[in-house]
Amino acid sequence: MSEILNRPLRFLNLEDCPQQENGSDCGVFVCILMRHLLVKRLLSANAREKVSMSMGNKMIDSHGGRKEMLKIIESFRKEGERRR
Repeated sequence: MSEILNRPLRFLNLEDCPQQENGSDCGVFVCILMRHLLVKRLLSANAREKVSMSMGNKMIDSHGGRKEMLKIIESFRKEGERRR
């Protein structure tokens, strides 16, 4: 990624990151977390603005996220069928 951005990257360990409650929602959990950080933080910030990646006190609804992902997948499937 640093080669693409032509900038050095560094790892930051965020202590206040929400933790999933079971061992089966990791993919859904990561997708929800990254969507929040991308849409609510990175895409809404100025290019020169520092962006906090802290997720302290954020609740992650894995069940709701899974349902939303299934809805999105189903809509893409239906759109694909219509285009045939």
